[in-house]
Amino acid sequence: MVTNLGEESIMSKIADFGERFERQYLCKEYLNTKNVNIDRLEENWWEALKFFLTRTFYQGRRDDVSVRVETKALEVLGKYFDDPLEREKNFQFLKNASWSQLRVDLQAVIGKGKVGRRRDIDMIIDILKFISRLPDKNIARYSVEMIKNNKLEELWYGLQKSKSKEGIRSVGKKIASLYLRDLVTILGLEQEVSNAHQVFLQPIDTWVRQIIEKIGLEETRNEMKLRRMIVERCGRVSKSAIRAIRFNEGAWYIGSHSLEILLGMLM
Repeated sequence: MVTNLGEESIMSKIADFGERFERQYLCKEYLNTKNVNIDRLEENWWEALKFFLTRTFYQGRRDDVSVRVETKALEVLGKYFDDPLEREKNFQFLKNASWSQLRVDLQAVIGKGKVGRRRDIDMIIDILKFISRLPDKNIARYSVEMIKNNKLEELWYGLQKSKSKEGIRSVGKKIASLYLRDLVTILGLEQEVSNAHQVFLQPIDTWVRQIIEKIGLEETRNEMKLRRMIVERCGRVSKSAIRAIRFNEGAWYIGSHSLEILLGMLM
């Protein structure tokens, strides 16, 4: 275990890489003030759906495969929802047909012998069912309202099929946290998140866990305890949720970009 002084220092430096993560992965699309997408998330359910989908495919496989699945899925969905004049009519058509036509379209490009797997299709259908139960189909607006009403924990559980009857298949604790972490970041909702709820903004994947192990901070294999430990230790550096979020982002960035970072130091 590192000393307290060393622990705070190294966690702060890892969190600094979180800013690099945000510039590289969030700024281009959402954190640039000249980009209208950030406003459209709460105004346009299709924009909100795309934002959610771009987080859900990254689970248990190489990123390049996830990118291909995401691309194919959005191509199919875009045929129905890109045109604002046809969007609502097409959504109702697909819903009235119990999503059968959409399933056929997705099966043509996703599944066995193609890119991805069949449960990717099940997840997409479940997401559409989920938003169909919302008043305006906007998952981002719904999420923001839940967060502002101090219901982040309820939202986190509600997104997961294993935790909620109306949850989404293939959306587990990591994906739910990834979506919520990025949503809170781009919309600047950190101050709306209580200390107790910061754990729900800590997606734990192999990179985050490996970084924690390497710096000697991990004390448990229990994921929720690990999340709490990260938040508590980051709280020693800063009471703001921003620091805990950036530590998480930074740990992932360092783990997944270690070679790039090393070469950058050598050149």
